[in-house]
Amino acid sequence: MRRWLGCIRVDGDLPSRRMPVLNDEKETNLAAVAPGAGFAVSPKLQVKEVFALAHAIKYAGRPIRQPARSDEAKVPVLIVPGIVVGDWFMTPLRRHLRRAGHVTIDSQIVSNIRCSDAALERLERILEAEVAKHGRPIAIVGYSRGGMFGRALATRRPDLVAGLITLASPLIDAATAVSPVLLGPVGLMARLNRTGSSQLMSDDCLNGECYERTALELAQKFPRDIPFTSVISSEDGFVERRAMLDPDAQHVEVREGHLSIVASKETFRVIDASLAEMHATKRARRVAS
Repeated sequence: MRRWLGCIRVDGDLPSRRMPVLNDEKETNLAAVAPGAGFAVSPKLQVKEVFALAHAIKYAGRPIRQPARSDEAKVPVLIVPGIVVGDWFMTPLRRHLRRAGHVTIDSQIVSNIRCSDAALERLERILEAEVAKHGRPIAIVGYSRGGMFGRALATRRPDLVAGLITLASPLIDAATAVSPVLLGPVGLMARLNRTGSSQLMSDDCLNGECYERTALELAQKFPRDIPFTSVISSEDGFVERRAMLDPDAQHVEVREGHLSIVASKETFRVIDASLAEMHATKRARRVAS
């Protein structure tokens, strides 16, 4: 390992991507999101995450305006929040990027609890509109589930994406590498969907065709000409570190929890450096056709 921007850049052998097993035994996948599934979290990390949530809310503050002028050296950024939370939770990151001169784009997600298919289609439409508006591909910063969406979008529509940065995203074996603290609400949303809340994640998202489509997109080889950084942490109380080690990404480790990673100066330094590297590529500067 070697030092990089005050963090730890991880080199060496990486896990291979496991292709999802597609079959008709839906109970197998349901078991993966049942209460008690996932990895064990130490009480110390759980307490740390509670304090991190309070910290993130405290420092969210008021949003600031977009940059007065669009800077050609600053790639526009689509920010996609994690499960349950929405654009409001990403305010510290949005404020930092705007101060740095980046135009930021909201995902229009109030709470990230919708079906994956529907959410991806909506995000794809947002990307198309913003690329047409700015005349250039857009960078994506995705947090947790938002990073999973970002990866799927980049493989689905590489023509729209300048680069991808994921923050604490379970990109590999998510069902077995996520804390029961998160898996419990996922199962609840599926039950609420069955009672008539059609906008929530459904059983199809957990063990049906929607699940299979999303899993296949996450298993695809990431486009080699798109910069991809996965920000990881061994102090995450919700997602196991190994799930963040996408073999197609550059990995940078920060010392943050799952909830504090979106408001961390250490994370911001990694994002700033990654966005600067994106601009250095022809992809980020080219005019979209």
